[in-house]
Amino acid sequence: MKTLASLAAAAVLLLLCPLAAHADSDPLLSNCTGCDLANVDWHGRSLRGAHFAGTDFKRANLQNVDLRDAHLAGVDFQDTDLRGADLRGANLAGCDLRGARLQGAHLEGAHFAGIDLSRGALDQLDSTSARAILNSCAGCDLAAANLAGRDLRDIHMAGSNLIDAVLDGADLRGAHLAGTDFKRARLRGAHLDGAHIAGANFEDADLSSAHLAQARFIGSDARHANFANAVLDDAALCYRDSDGRTDCTDLNGADLRGASMHRIRLCTQDSGRTERCDEIVSPQMLRDLAHANLDGASL
Repeated sequence: MKTLASLAAAAVLLLLCPLAAHADSDPLLSNCTGCDLANVDWHGRSLRGAHFAGTDFKRANLQNVDLRDAHLAGVDFQDTDLRGADLRGANLAGCDLRGARLQGAHLEGAHFAGIDLSRGALDQLDSTSARAILNSCAGCDLAAANLAGRDLRDIHMAGSNLIDAVLDGADLRGAHLAGTDFKRARLRGAHLDGAHIAGANFEDADLSSAHLAQARFIGSDARHANFANAVLDDAALCYRDSDGRTDCTDLNGADLRGASMHRIRLCTQDSGRTERCDEIVSPQMLRDLAHANLDGASL
């Protein structure tokens, strides 16, 4: 009983006093939901399966820490050193990773939905590590991220924030980007062939010379976007609902000079909810419903 009482007292101390985070007994440190552990130095510790949801780890040294399968939802990792950390299978949903150092971290199978990766946290990562994060990054904050030239094929980033991001030459073929915000983003020469970008915001984005063949643009906002010399052949820009109402992506003020826009598609859904995009949109429909200025475009 005395031993149990001592352990209980130590646990209470850990929860109430950030300085207790420097204790040597890992079991006491492995279940600390909502704790203040800013600035701790836990270099090399083994904390596999630990519960730290909502904990403050700002500026902590977590180099080479074993956090496999750890519960880290909502953790504040701002400016934290996670170099070489093993985060395989960990749940990092909703974490703040702004300014975190992630070089050499093991990220396979971790869950990253809703994380904040602004302030260049991705810039330091190789392609494999970046894909491990972005492939389960629905609703993530990647504002102003530099993803130029990255291989991002088939990634799942629906609903993410990519405002002011740089994706020049990035390969986003088949990517799932519905509802993603690309406002003022640069996607010059990017490959978005077959990408799912329904409801995305491309307002003021630069998509010059981008490849968008067979992309699904339904319900997107592309006002004042630059599509000069882009390829939009067979892209789906319009949709007709079950009541016969037709809507198209808003291209008001978009620069379409030199853009290839052959066989722009209109999608419908039958009673079995099977979607078909067989109908070809006329130039007049694009002018009327998409508010498109087609001068200089190839139709």
